[in-house]
Amino acid sequence: MGIINNDSVESSNGVQKSGTYISFNNETLYLRKTQGVYIPVPAPAPAPAPSDAPAPSDAPAPSDAPAPAPSDASSPAPSDAPAPAPAPSPAPSVEPAQPKPEALYQVNANYRIFWDKNAKNAGKSFLELRSVSAQVRESQLNENLYAVLYSELKKQYPNSVDE
Repeated sequence: MGIINNDSVESSNGVQKSGTYISFNNETLYLRKTQGVYIPVPAPAPAPAPSDAPAPSDAPAPSDAPAPAPSDASSPAPSDAPAPAPAPSPAPSVEPAQPKPEALYQVNANYRIFWDKNAKNAGKSFLELRSVSAQVRESQLNENLYAVLYSELKKQYPNSVDE
């Protein structure tokens, strides 16, 4: 696995070449835990759907019954009077699930720049030895870390193609 860089590369000894082949060439991956922590941003909770029922109010419902005559405060209320409706209780609030923090890791490896793929396959010497690194979350550790590093290489060499 490697990429072909179509940009002109100048090595440390002044040799310039386009179409070089970039590969990890059996290099060791180094992984270390960093001090940072990645906390994913939770998706916003969906808004509640509007209800077709009218909203309850504290005002008494209109009635066709005649209004009771005013009385003084010392007289008891008539027993046939309807009891006041209990106030609606507020819906319990649901706390959104808090995202679990993930540890961050730094993965890096050396890569080699060869004259071309044929030179690499023939066991010829490489032009340059360089390093690339990427930051990954703990949940990404089961992924192909070489693929993560190749993605970083493609950012450094935007005019490259997969071989």
